[in-house]
Amino acid sequence: MKKSEAGQLFNISRNTEEIGSPTQRLEILDWYHLRENLYKVGGSRKRLKQAETLQWQGQLNNAIALFTNIVSQASSKLLYLYAKASRPNCRLWGFSKTTTWLNWFWSIKISRQTD
Repeated sequence: MKKSEAGQLFNISRNTEEIGSPTQRLEILDWYHLRENLYKVGGSRKRLKQAETLQWQGQLNNAIALFTNIVSQASSKLLYLYAKASRPNCRLWGFSKTTTWLNWFWSIKISRQTD
């Protein structure tokens, strides 16, 4: 396939709505891209292999169900970050990337006692 032909194929695939009605066409997702996007989700290797097997068998809903817990965990972590967004900038308060909150607190407390 020439490069120009590949570009035309890509353009056709982007406009699938123009090719017949949904009942007249069959849209597929190739295995390579299905796996590629599955592994972008992340999680344990065991869970990814399990999901890959389910996808191969056409059980996409079951494969997706394996990741609902991960999604809720990620959502709760993002909500935690959002809730703490109003806190001060750590760099401005003298933190380094290796400083823990407790170390920083004690260093401030000790410096105030010696002043």
